Amino acid sequence: MAEMGKVESSMHPNRRAGERGSLKCPVEVRVGDNPPLRGHTQNVSATGSLLVLPCEIPLGIEFRLSLELPDDLPPLELWAMAIRHAAGSDALSRPVRLGVTFILPPIDAVRRIRSL
Repeated sequence: MAEMGKVESSMHPNRRAGERGSLKCPVEVRVGDNPPLRGHTQNVSATGSLLVLPCEIPLGIEFRLSLELPDDLPPLELWAMAIRHAAGSDALSRPVRLGVTFILPPIDAVRRIRSL
């Protein structure tokens, strides 16, 4: 497991639009008027991430995501959508691993993620 804020060099091709690298950094998820959920990333790319959260978010839900990258800049504020529950995650398991896609991420956010 990567240390918080440390990018591992193992990038691998897959069906996603962007390459994902192991990156563990803090996230805060805000779904509607509910209290924020705090967790961390397991991996991240310019197009999405695998999040580790304390509870499940239904697939198809859009939400605000605050992503603290290890670059000493303010957190990225993005819109994301829950697209898959990762293997080993179900309604009873905690923490939950959730695959998300970023919805129209700003170009400056894409550049910051790709620079890691």
